[in-house]
Amino acid sequence: MKFEELVMQLTGTTSVIMKNDLIYKAVHVVEDERDSENILPMFNMALNPHILFYRAAAAIPWELADGDSDLNGLWERYIEPALWKVALREVTKDAEIKRMFEPHIKQLNRHAADTLRKIVNKDLRCGVAAKTVNNAIDEEFIPEDAVQLSNICTEKTIKFDNTWYSTPKLDGFRAYYDGPSKFLRSRQGKAFYGLEKIEEYCAAIAEELDLYFLDGELLVGDGDFSETQSIVPLTPKSDKYTPEAIAQMKSRVIFCIFACGKNNQHESWNTGDMIEHLSAIANYICDDPIPGIQDRIMILINDFHIAPTMDDVYRVTKRYVEAGFEGSMWRCLKIPYEYKRSNALLKFKFMGEAILKITGIFPGKGKYEGMAGGIVCEGELPDRNNISMLPIQVEVGSGFDDETRKTIDKSWIGREVCIYYQDITQSKEEAKKKKDGKWSLRFPVFHGFEDEK
Repeated sequence: MKFEELVMQLTGTTSVIMKNDLIYKAVHVVEDERDSENILPMFNMALNPHILFYRAAAAIPWELADGDSDLNGLWERYIEPALWKVALREVTKDAEIKRMFEPHIKQLNRHAADTLRKIVNKDLRCGVAAKTVNNAIDEEFIPEDAVQLSNICTEKTIKFDNTWYSTPKLDGFRAYYDGPSKFLRSRQGKAFYGLEKIEEYCAAIAEELDLYFLDGELLVGDGDFSETQSIVPLTPKSDKYTPEAIAQMKSRVIFCIFACGKNNQHESWNTGDMIEHLSAIANYICDDPIPGIQDRIMILINDFHIAPTMDDVYRVTKRYVEAGFEGSMWRCLKIPYEYKRSNALLKFKFMGEAILKITGIFPGKGKYEGMAGGIVCEGELPDRNNISMLPIQVEVGSGFDDETRKTIDKSWIGREVCIYYQDITQSKEEAKKKKDGKWSLRFPVFHGFEDEK
C-alpha cells in the first residue's frame, strides 16, 4: 500500500482497532515489498519528536508538485536522505534546501506532495500517534517522549507528599529543549521557528553540564501573553511581516527554564537533584560564557515548603500574582520528572476577580480559635457565557494574616472587597432551588478592600 493511501484510510476511520489493523496490514501483509519497507520510516519521520524539519517546511517548493509519481517511489532514494540532511543541520540555507528538493517534488502527484507536507510539518491529521503505530507493530519503534504535565492543586493533591518547591506560573509557550535533536519544541512536538540563538545557548548549557533536556516557557518582554502569542508562533509564511522584521521580534523572546534532566525517561533525577542543577545553570549563565546568553535565558527561583496547606498555596499564589505572574506551580521534591500528567507537578491560579459586599463574619476554628475565621460575601457575577448574572454567596477564609484576622469585626460589614477565585460552582442543594439557588466561588481568597486599591 502507498503511504499516502494508508493516511487517507486512517483519516476515514475513528476506530482505534481499525487503525491498528490498517497499519499492521500495511507493514506485514505485503503486495509491494518496497512500499511496506517505507511505511515505518515515514511514520517515524512524521511522529518521532527528536526529528524536526521546520527549515525544510519553509524552503520546499510545494507548488511544483504536479507529476505522477507516488511518495513511496521516491522516498528511500531521494526524499528521506534529504530530510535527514535538514534534520541533522547538514543543510540549513533555504536556497540549498530548495535546490535539493525541487527536482523530486516536481515528480510527485499532488496527493503524494500533500502527504509529504504533512510529514515535514509533523501533522498527519489522521488520528495516529507514535503509540498507535507501536501498538500496531507490537514494538517500541517510535519514541513516545512527552513533557511533564501538571494536575490542579487541591486539598487532596497537595497531600500527595509533604515536601514541595514552588515557582511562579508563567503565561507563555511551553518549550522543551531536546538534547538528541538540539531543537526547542512545543509540548505537541513541533519546532519553533527563528529561535536558533536560544537553541545555541541551550546546546552550550546541555554540553557544559551534561544535560539531556531543558524544560521551560518562551516569553516576550515583560511576559505579556498577548505579545508573546503574536510573536513566538511567527514563521516565514507570515504575509504581515518581512523576514527581517520577524527576526527582530524573535530576538526579544526569552527562554525561562524551570526543569532539567541528565537522562531520558528511563532514569531521571528527583526534584532535589534537579534544583541543584538549575542552580548550576544559573551560575553558568552568570559567568556570561557566550555573549547575549544572560538576555535570552532565565532560571526561575524555587521556594521550599514543608507540608504546605491550601492556605499556604493561596498565600504564595497571591504573592506571585501581585508580582505580575499568572499563578503558582508546585513540584514534589522526591518524585523524578515524569513524561506524563503527574500529581508530582501541580498548578494553581485564580481564574477570576470579583468585587463583592461583606454581609457577615464567621468564627475561627483550630489555630484560629478566638479570631475571625473569615468573611461572608455576596454579590453577582456573569455566567461563563456572559448571558446572565448569577447570585453569589461565599465564605472567604483565606488571604488573611493573623494580624488582619484580629481586626475583622462588625465594622467590616457592608464594605466592598476584591476576591480572587478559581471557578464559579454550585452545590447540589442550591441547584435544586433552580432560579433561587445561590452560587459560590471555588478557592476564594481575600485580596483587599476595593476602596483602598
